[in-house]
Amino acid sequence: PGVISSPVDATGVAGALLDFAGLDRDGTPTLPTAEEATVLHARPTLYGLQQRSVEAEGWKYVVRHLHNGRPHRRAHSGPVHRLYDLSADPREKADRMKAAPERARSMHRQLVDQAVSGFPGAWFAWVGPGEAPVTIEWTMQGGDGWKAEVTDLPWPTEFGDPLKAPLGVERKIEDAGATVTLTVAHRPTLILLEAARAEGAVTVTVDGAPVALGIEPTELQQLGGWLDAMDAGLVLGRLAGAARGGEEGGPDEGDLEALRALGYMD
Repeated sequence: PGVISSPVDATGVAGALLDFAGLDRDGTPTLPTAEEATVLHARPTLYGLQQRSVEAEGWKYVVRHLHNGRPHRRAHSGPVHRLYDLSADPREKADRMKAAPERARSMHRQLVDQAVSGFPGAWFAWVGPGEAPVTIEWTMQGGDGWKAEVTDLPWPTEFGDPLKAPLGVERKIEDAGATVTLTVAHRPTLILLEAARAEGAVTVTVDGAPVALGIEPTELQQLGGWLDAMDAGLVLGRLAGAARGGEEGGPDEGDLEALRALGYMD
């Protein structure tokens, strides 16, 4: 019995049900207390629009990714950035981006910090302010294991207005390696590329000219400093931390055998 009136993370509902049933939840997150539920983040879902949001102090800020890998009739419609005052507008009907731009920028940084922390070992490209589109081509030799998943976080510069230039992404996999080509028209934008399972030599070109990558992985705080400065034209590198999908990654052989038995795999 009882009511939790403060906003909570929906991923904790399953753990809470297991707790109420007296079952072992084996590390499954559960609902936070009212004191803990101060900042809530929502990540993209498998289907529909690819969006992220952060909710704090009675406000909610939403960013829609410019690139959506799956065709969707609403993929590039409506504002990319939205801000709502939940205390006065709980149904999220009135976009406050133009009325409160400083709050939007502050919450955007919160959202970026959370997003970047979920991509340890990922490659990144920060394309700073500017008018001309930029074409970045990432190539990894030995393409086996290179998972070319792209996450973009466009910076809020056109408050409440639809962006006319989405992010273009092309992938090409060959025996010698895998290449991801990004055409970035909206600037500034931060782009994260999912780290490779198999390590290999990485080369990058910007508008057809080769560029050098930093040797040392970039700490989140250092990357955040560049983003705050907002004057770095182009920063390329890799985030610190162990990449996801290392030696312990990959499908379980028992699962593979079950899929073969069901006819889903040869």
